[in-house]
Parts: sequence; structure tokens; C-alpha cells
Amino acid sequence: MEALKPLDYQQLLDFLHRLYAARSLAEYRAKIITDLPRLVRADPIGYNELERDQAGVRLTVFQATAWFQPHQDLELFGRLVPEHPLIARYWMGGSDEVLKFSDFLSPRDYHRLGLYQQYFRRFEIEDQMAVTLLTGARNLIGIALCRTRRNFRERERQMLALARPHLVQAFHNARALDAARRRAAEGDGAPAEPPLIVLDASGRRLIYPESAGRLLHKYFVARSRGGGIPAGLMRWAAAQREAMNRLQPCSPLVLEREGSRLVVRWVAQEEFTCLLLAEEPATASGARLDLSPREIEVMQWVGQGKTNYEIAAILAISVRTVQKHLENIFVKLGVETRTAAADRVWRAQRGGPASENSL
Repeated sequence: MEALKPLDYQQLLDFLHRLYAARSLAEYRAKIITDLPRLVRADPIGYNELERDQAGVRLTVFQATAWFQPHQDLELFGRLVPEHPLIARYWMGGSDEVLKFSDFLSPRDYHRLGLYQQYFRRFEIEDQMAVTLLTGARNLIGIALCRTRRNFRERERQMLALARPHLVQAFHNARALDAARRRAAEGDGAPAEPPLIVLDASGRRLIYPESAGRLLHKYFVARSRGGGIPAGLMRWAAAQREAMNRLQPCSPLVLEREGSRLVVRWVAQEEFTCLLLAEEPATASGARLDLSPREIEVMQWVGQGKTNYEIAAILAISVRTVQKHLENIFVKLGVETRTAAADRVWRAQRGGPASENSL
């Protein structure tokens, strides 16, 4: 396997810095479409949202060029989705994998598909590499990179695999920012600001809305003098910044108090530190945790004390895939250990409160 070079890591880090700065889902999509091809060449690249029901599969594509015809191409693609090897694998439970056509089909077998003959052939697409951001029973959101030659290299797959936990986290951050704005706009009386705290490099408050102050007062016992940012929260933000610079996934901070919980997201890093606060009920169903069926299955075996090697043998998947599932679960649940993840899933499936976290 071709080893990544220092320049590869620097380019990846630069891309992720720009991506984490996205302040809305629309801006996130735009950065994916314009910036990701600079990291991994693609012609074209699409941010795709698929939804399936009894009537079939509906596809929405966001892209930089007019690659698709708005109606007839998307309708045709929807009918041919069952032949698409990557989409089929993702909906079977491989949501954390970076996949290529060559993982499943030889060029000859690919050319025999109706998917190629009726669709990809018209666009001269010979290869595709994809990664998912969200996979559910009915919905799939992912990024597809296409080429007119079958030549995606393993080095490029490594780059995308390293980026994936950050792609997922920045995606959830962008959606959370949009949701915060909607909640603020729906408030009674004067327009309220979403609870977004902005700090400069020295930790001085630049933006500190009243809504954020109320949440910090409720969830943090210890506050710095003058009603400032709690020291524990500042330490957590610094740890997120350091993790980012080591290309490690950034996870939300979750604090629970009296039947509700506070989710803190580190949503941007340029010259500022931005923290988005959101309060939600502490109880949740298994579906509310947004885990895929395969991820829930992995967590059931984790809860029974099985090791990664044992889970891999039971589910007939690789140990690497088990580890990737766990990494994805940790990001979704905002935890860092197997024990914490198993506890949260166990309590959520029974409708009880999750374990209390504190700083």
C-alpha cells in the first residue's frame, strides 16, 4: 500500500480546517463540491441525498456542473439503484467504508450492467469512489467522486478514510447550526440569537448571547469569575483543537442534568473558537441515537463483552470494519469509550436517562 506523504497530511488538514468553518448545510455542501476535488481529483463530484420507500428511490444531487438532467436522469438513476454496488453495500450496513467500483466489479462486469449501459456510459463514468455521511433505513446521504478512467488509487482511499470522521462531524455541526437558527427565528418576541459562543485566540469572548449564558449556568457548576466561560469547557475546546491538528475525530461534549442534556459542538476553527450549544431531552429511543442497523448490532455484542476480533468473526466482517463502526458510533453518541457507548445505547433502548457526565 502506498504510504501517505507529509504533504498529503498537510493538504488534508487544510481542507478539514476549511470544512469545519462551514456555518450552514448549504455552505458545507459548497465546500465539499469545490474543495474536496482539490484533495482527491474527481470529474465530477456529487453530494447526494437518497430516499427510498415503496415507490422506489428518489435522488437529490448537489454539484458544481450541470452533469445531470434535472428530471429524466434522476428518475432513471432511481430505477437503476438496485444495480449500484456501492449504494447496495451502504444500505446493507457498510456505512463507514470508503468503497470503489473495483471492490465489487471487474470492468467487464461493470460494463454489462444496465446501470452502465443506460446511465454511466453516457457520462463516460468508469470509476466511482464514495463515502457516506448518514445512513438510515430509508435515507442515505453521501459523497460520490467519479472518474472517466478506473484509476482511484489506494492512497486516495486512505485520504478519504482519514477525512471521513471529520466529514461526518462537520456535517452534523452544519445541520445543528441550521436547526439553532430555526429555533431562534421561531421564538416569541424580539429575534433571539442562537446559542453560539465565539472566542478569539486568547479566549476573549467576542459573541456570547444570553441564551448561551443560561445554558452554561444550568449545566456547569463551576463558572469563571464574571460569568465567563467555564474552565472545563475551555479545556475541552482546546482538546478538540489539538485533536483536529492530529487528524483525530472531534466529538460533541454531552452533559446531562435533570432529564435534559446539553450538547456542545466545536463548529469552526480559523482564527476563532466557535462553540454551539443545544439543549434536548435526555431520553431517547434506539432510533433517536441515529445508529444504523449494523452499528446497533455491533453495540449489542460490545454490550456482551465481546472483543473486536470476536465481533468480526460473529458478523463475518473484518476487524478493521468493526473498529470503523465503533469510531462512527463514538462520533454519533458523543462518547470516547466502548463502555460509555454501550451504556448510552442500553439506556436509550429502555427509555431511561443516560449516565451523567460532568466537567
